[in-house]
Amino acid sequence: MRYFIAIFVVVSVLIPGSLGTARAGQPKSTPIKIGAQPLTQLTLHSEGGDSIGVGQDYLYTPADGEFFIQASDVTGDGLVDNAFIFFDGFFVGNGFDFWQLSFNTYRLGINLTPGIYNRAQRAPFTPAGHPGLDVAGNGRGCNQSSGKFIVLDAQFDYTQSQPRVVSFAAQFEQHCEFGSRALFGTIYFNYTPTVTMSVDETTITGGQTVHGTVTLSSPASQSGATVELASSNSALLSVPPNVFIPPGTTTAGFIAETHIIKARPFVSIIASFQGVSSEATLSVLSPLPSLTRLKLHRDAIPPGGPFDQVFTEADGSFGAFIPFTDDEVPDIIRAVFDGLGFNVLTFSTAPLGIPLTPGFYPNVQPLFGTEPGRAAMDISGSSIPCNGSGGEFTILDIRLDDTFSPPLVISFGATFRLLCLPAPVTGEILINFTEGTPVGVFDVCLQGDGTSERMEINSQTGAYKLTLCESGAVVTGAGTVTVRGSVVTLVHNDSDRRVLARVDRDAKKGTATAQLLSQGRQVTITDRNTENNTCRCP
Repeated sequence: MRYFIAIFVVVSVLIPGSLGTARAGQPKSTPIKIGAQPLTQLTLHSEGGDSIGVGQDYLYTPADGEFFIQASDVTGDGLVDNAFIFFDGFFVGNGFDFWQLSFNTYRLGINLTPGIYNRAQRAPFTPAGHPGLDVAGNGRGCNQSSGKFIVLDAQFDYTQSQPRVVSFAAQFEQHCEFGSRALFGTIYFNYTPTVTMSVDETTITGGQTVHGTVTLSSPASQSGATVELASSNSALLSVPPNVFIPPGTTTAGFIAETHIIKARPFVSIIASFQGVSSEATLSVLSPLPSLTRLKLHRDAIPPGGPFDQVFTEADGSFGAFIPFTDDEVPDIIRAVFDGLGFNVLTFSTAPLGIPLTPGFYPNVQPLFGTEPGRAAMDISGSSIPCNGSGGEFTILDIRLDDTFSPPLVISFGATFRLLCLPAPVTGEILINFTEGTPVGVFDVCLQGDGTSERMEINSQTGAYKLTLCESGAVVTGAGTVTVRGSVVTLVHNDSDRRVLARVDRDAKKGTATAQLLSQGRQVTITDRNTENNTCRCP
C-alpha cells in the first residue's frame, strides 16, 4: 500500500488570479539562488485556452500550504520509476487550492532519473513506450493529454522498505485533450542545485546567438569542473556539449546558436553537474512571415448568388490538432476556427493507408463511411455547412512537433474543393503558414487516355511538371494560371516552349498541349476522366 511522506512548512498562498494573467506562450524559468536553503516550490503558467490552469499564473511555496511527495517502484527492480506530488493549500478567503502531479517512466522500462522525457501521455494510464505525466488541480483534470518533462533532480533514500524522496525537481509542459494550449510549470522539492544557469536574452529571433553563464555552488577544484550542457530542441537551438570552469572559480560562459526553422518557440538549455541539473527557458521566434486565415467561396446559388468569406486572427482563434493516434506519422488532422462563426475542417488519408503529407488528393469522400483507397474530408460549422460528397484537396504544408504524442501541429496549409449541395465550396485554411511552401506541390493532374504522358499543375502558383513516362524525361516550368469556377487554365509561352492546359474539375476532364520547340516535339494530353488520376508513371 502506498503512503505519503508529508513535509509541513508554512507559506502565504497566492490565490488563483491574484497574480494576474501572463502573456500566453511565455513560460518562464524560476529564478534560483545558488547556495540558498533547499527550495520547495510549485510554479505554473497557463496559456489562454488551457482548461487546467485557466489562463492564470500560480506560485506556491511552503508558506502557502503543505507539500506531500511519494516515490514508488512499479516494475519491482528496486529503483524508483514513479513520483507523485500533492500540494494542499491553506484555507484563504473562500477556499483553498490543491494540485497533484505525477511523473513516471515505468512504461519505458527505465527508472526515474534526471533527463529529458518526450512524448509523455497521461499518467497512470500511460501506454507502453511512453513516459507518464499528469498535472491536475482545483477540481480540473485532463481526460487525455500529451506532454513532456525534464527531470532536473531525483534523489531517493532506499534504506527503508518504501523509497523516500530526498530531493526532486522537474520542469513540464502538458496539453489537455491534445489541444494547442499548454500548461507549463516547475516543481521543486527540497531542491539544491549544484549549478545554475542564466542567459542574456530570454526572447530572441532565430538565427541569432545567445550568451549563457553557468555558476557552481562552490569554487571548482584544482582540476577544474566540467558542466554538461544539453538543448531540449537541438534543431532550434544548439549548445556546446560542455563548458569548463577553471580551478578556484565558479563561473564560465558559453555561446548557443539559434536556427531559422518553423518550430514551436520554447526551448530549454539544461546544465548538469554531479548528477543535478538546472535549466533556462528561451523563446526563439521564427523570422519567417506567416499567414493564418480561412477563405470560403460558394458558387452561384439562386437567388442570392455566390458569396465569399475570409476570416483572419482578428475575427477569432485558429487551431489545428491531431486526434489521438498511436501512429508515428499521423494520417488525420483537424483545423478549427472559432470566432465569427465556428468551423471544423478535417483531412484524412487513413483510408489510403498512408500518412497525411503535402500533395494532391483527388476523388475524396465524406469522413465517415469512406471506402478504402480514397482520402476523406469533412467541413462543418456555422459559416458554410456542406451536404454532399466528392471533391479534392491539396495539403500545402504540415509541420509537426514529434516530441509530443500525438505530435503538435506547428503549421498547416490546405486548399480544397468539395461538391456540396446546393453548390460546390472551394477554400483554403492556413495556420502559421509561410508563403512559398506550395512550390512543388501539384493539385491538378492530367493523364493521357491511352498514352503515358502526365501533366501536373499547381493551381495557385502556376508551377507545372510534364512527365514523359516512356523516356523518363521531365519538363518543368511556371506559367500564368487562372481559375474561374471549376475551370483551371495554364498558359506558358517562352523561347523554348508553348504550353496550354485547361481542366474542368467539376466535369472531370481536361486537355494539355506542350510544344517543345528546342526538341522539335509536340505533346498532347487528352484526359476524359480525371477522377482517379495519380500522375504516377506505370
